[in-house]
Amino acid sequence: MFKKILAGLDGGETCDAVFKEALTLAQSVGGELQLIGVIAPVDHMSPPILAESGKSYNLPNPAQSVWSVYQDIHQEFAHKEQMRLREFAKRAKATGVETEFVQRVGSPGRTICEQAQESAADLIMVGSHGRTGLSELLIGSVSNYVLHHAPCSVFVLRQ
Repeated sequence: MFKKILAGLDGGETCDAVFKEALTLAQSVGGELQLIGVIAPVDHMSPPILAESGKSYNLPNPAQSVWSVYQDIHQEFAHKEQMRLREFAKRAKATGVETEFVQRVGSPGRTICEQAQESAADLIMVGSHGRTGLSELLIGSVSNYVLHHAPCSVFVLRQ
């Protein structure tokens, strides 16, 4: 059965549901749970660009300072995401399920598949935002990528 379950948690609408389903399955089969959060360089879940950050800046040296400010924003975003993963792991451990978490940077679908391979996962659980057609083509679909490239079984939870 599924002894090592990798749950992709992106902070989106399906995140809580994916976590709950993964935890329930891990409890029922006596499996381990690994939680993964992937920070994509450019994605709807990535840190905002400066214009969208809601902050105003006086930049003495724009080229250097913009990069420095973006790094600060990215670091703050990564820290918040790591704290969210840590909280999920804490909740899972409180139920007696052996749990670990990892945060990586990269293309979400590819990175989840790589993590599944590296950790010898038996099952990947991800959420679907329900994108189809043009929006899937332009924005992409992590769940679709994982379905077609995963080294193990995949469970997709629809929103």
